[in-house]
Amino acid sequence: MVGPDGLPLRLYEGLEVWVVPPLLEGVRHTTVTSMQAQAKGYVATLEGVEHIDAARSLVGRSLLARAHDLESIDFADLDPESFEAIERSCVGCLVTDEEHGVLGFVVRVERNPAHPLLVVAAEEASVVEAVDGEGGEYQLEGQVAREVLIPYVDEFIVARGDTMIETRLPSGLLELNR
Repeated sequence: MVGPDGLPLRLYEGLEVWVVPPLLEGVRHTTVTSMQAQAKGYVATLEGVEHIDAARSLVGRSLLARAHDLESIDFADLDPESFEAIERSCVGCLVTDEEHGVLGFVVRVERNPAHPLLVVAAEEASVVEAVDGEGGEYQLEGQVAREVLIPYVDEFIVARGDTMIETRLPSGLLELNR
């Protein structure tokens, strides 16, 4: 399931959630009572939200859950494309960005509760081998590369082929990796 922001939707029946920012009046803490697939997403029914006005008061707010309530979910089973399929199809691909040009090659994909992360060796090269043994630096045709982490979400991936991934990264993302 994918939410409106492109991130995986982690709601399920019985999940306890808190509304943030909290409302002055109305539901602040509730439980998801049902989830229904719709043409353009999902409709969640929340305990205590019985009228349209109460539902409208939640528009634009987030629902937070305890991390341990989400840890038991096998996220790969919920995602439309499994982690293993993403890993197989992305490792070795050249990654480019509309603004920054060539970023490097995907050397691995890391699991993350919200979405997979593409780990890109940020140098142009065709041969990759670990330098420090821990995956922090890579030897690329005589140059040491740094890693860039790119969230694998629809908003950032413009196009994906067999050997190349085109991205549109938000301002500041590459600087966070430096």
